[in-house]
Order: sequence, then C-alpha cells, then structure tokens
Amino acid sequence: MEIHNIMEDMVCAEVDSIFDSLKSKDICTCNQCRQDAVCYALNRTKPFYVVSHRGVSRVNKETTQQSRADLTALVYEGIKRVNHNQRPYFDHKGSDTEGSSDNPVFNIPAIMG
Repeated sequence: MEIHNIMEDMVCAEVDSIFDSLKSKDICTCNQCRQDAVCYALNRTKPFYVVSHRGVSRVNKETTQQSRADLTALVYEGIKRVNHNQRPYFDHKGSDTEGSSDNPVFNIPAIMG
C-alpha cells in the first residue's frame, strides 16, 4: 500500500452524501461544484496519512462523533461558499455533468469588477 491521505476519502464521501441529499434544493450539484467543495474542505482539515491497512482500521476506530460533526459543518460551509461564488465560465446546468469536451479547458482566474 502506498502513502494515502484518509481525509480525502472521508471528505469526498461526506460531500457526495450531502450533495445527493440536496438535489431538490436550489444548489448546483454539478461535478465541478462538488470538486470545489471537496477542495475547500480539504484545505481546511488536517491531513491524516497512512501507509498500511492497519493504519486505516485504526483511523476508523479513532473518528469521533465530534470530528464527523466538524467535518459535516465544514462541508456545508464549503458548499455554501462554492454555490455563492460559482465559476462564471463553467456551465452549471444539469447534475454530475462535466464541461464540454469540445472546448479547451483553461485554469485562468476570472477577474471581475
């Protein structure tokens, strides 16, 4: 097993769970918004690296209700911020759709104002 950040798995699962429960709301659930929410949460959490399967089982035992509640609150905050500041050059129509494969993708920040 290679070095792996367990927080990535936990955050991705939490973001997917919350986005799936919010499909009926006025929140964009496209793949780009999901990835932005994951990045927001991961940048604000402490990484938890493991090397073996034994480390993975230990992490599962050590996660408390408070740590899960903190992670859920952080994910909700990320979803709120991502939904408020959506990328203007990305098509947010539809659920789980990625950008059109016909157009090139550039990661240039949009300057407004």
